[in-house]
Amino acid sequence: MNRIEALIDVIALSHHCHAEHVGSTLVTTSIGGQRVWEGLVDVFSVVGHPQAERAYGWSYLHGGFPRFVTSLQIPPIKSAEAAVLTAIKSGQMS
Repeated sequence: MNRIEALIDVIALSHHCHAEHVGSTLVTTSIGGQRVWEGLVDVFSVVGHPQAERAYGWSYLHGGFPRFVTSLQIPPIKSAEAAVLTAIKSGQMS
C-alpha cells in the first residue's frame, strides 16, 4: 500500500467518507519565525461527508515509524497550511 492509498483509508476510517486524490502541495510551517515542519500534503476531494468537500493528509516519521494525519477542510481549516498548523498546535503531531 502506498502513501496515497493509506491516507484514503485513514480518511475513510476517521471521517466516514470516500476520498479521491486530486493533488499534492509542499507545505512549510513556521511558528514564531521558526520552521517547525516541512513536507508534502496531499489534497483529496471528499464525497459523503455532511460538512466537507475537501480533505488534507500527510505522513511523518515518529520513532522510525510512519504516522498519518488527516484533516477535513472545515473552518477554521481552509488550506493545507492551516491543516498542518492546527495539527501541530493541537498536539496531533507529537
